[in-house]
Amino acid sequence: MFGLKRSWIAPWGALTLFLLAGARCDGLDTQPVTETTTECAANQAQIAVFDGFSQILCGCSESNGTATQFVNPPATMTCTFNKGTTVFIQYRAARQRHQIVSTGTPTFPSSSVYNPEEKASTGTFAFLISDAGNYSFQDAYNSAVRGTFVAQ
Repeated sequence: MFGLKRSWIAPWGALTLFLLAGARCDGLDTQPVTETTTECAANQAQIAVFDGFSQILCGCSESNGTATQFVNPPATMTCTFNKGTTVFIQYRAARQRHQIVSTGTPTFPSSSVYNPEEKASTGTFAFLISDAGNYSFQDAYNSAVRGTFVAQ
């Protein structure tokens, strides 16, 4: 009888720990990065887009090697890097659609639409900025999330 109770408790204990840990089955990370440092490979810049704000993760001279620079509207993000940098945009939103689109000249390719309701929706988008210039962007679904990539 003791063995029966133990076999019944073990699965429920594992389920309880899983739920308490706040794990998500869809694999989406909805929390800002809070590490004191985030490192990019050479010639990379990374930003995260959330529902209502964005965050510089690494590779932008404005971040000074920290991943705690949040950009809350109406402020705009500025991310400065050397030309020849690959920019990675990570969508970390749980409830809203997002699409980063270029809004000026010069331009960069717009991301595909991130839709959290579609399992096949891509959560990361990357593109190369080869030429120097100011590349303005905004979120097509939340125009308050906007900024400029400055390639030098």
